[in-house]
Parts: sequence; C-alpha cells; structure tokens
Amino acid sequence: MRNIKSIISSVAITLLVTLNCANAAISTGDLYEMCKKFSEKGFKFETGDDSLCSTYVMGMVDFSALVCGMTEVDKANPDTAKARYFFGSSADVSDYRAIIQSFVNAAKTKPEEWKYTANAEVREAIVRVAPCK
Repeated sequence: MRNIKSIISSVAITLLVTLNCANAAISTGDLYEMCKKFSEKGFKFETGDDSLCSTYVMGMVDFSALVCGMTEVDKANPDTAKARYFFGSSADVSDYRAIIQSFVNAAKTKPEEWKYTANAEVREAIVRVAPCK
C-alpha cells in the first residue's frame, strides 16, 4: 500500500510540475481575451484562439479530474484532502462552457491578475463549477 501511495504521489507531483510549466506560456489576460471572444459568439469554433481557449481549459479539467480520481482511495488523509480541494475536479464535467464562462466572468473583475499565468484563475473556475467531492 505504501508503494502505491508513493507512486501516486510521484505521478501527481510530476503532473503538477508539467502542467504548470506548460501553462506558464499564456497569461490570464491573453486567455481572458481569447475566451471572452469565444463565449461572446456562443462558443462557436471559428478561430485558432477559440481552439486554444477550449484546449487550455479542457486540458486543465482533464488533469483536475485525474487528481480527484487518484486521491479517491486516500481522501481521509489531510494532505490528500487538500490536494483534492485545491487541484481536483469532478470527472463529471458535462459542460466545459460553464467553466470557460466562469473564468471569463472572474477574470473580467480582476485585471490586476492579467499579467500572471492563467493556470491559477482557470483552476479556480474549475473548482467553482465542478469541485472534487
């Protein structure tokens, strides 16, 4: 059992580092502008920015659902509970558009955050819409 926990912890840490490095390339402001336009036209895919917005968010949703699922067996552990709350999301995300809209609505009110990477703001939108239970 200890080996399984070590493997899960190692995989989770590797994924967190990888996700954060990959997401460091786009700012909250840039993603906000892309996703705002995408949402304003009813989430119709017409440009590369529409695809980038959707792909960025869905990549984080997939990762968050993985974290939630990986920590399911050990949710009584306080450290695991914190990871589930902070990084996890429900695997049953039926509408990614709700997460994008939540991100757009929140980012609009916090232009002081636009210079930072988008991963924290998107993570917060995911947790608002589809928390890990």
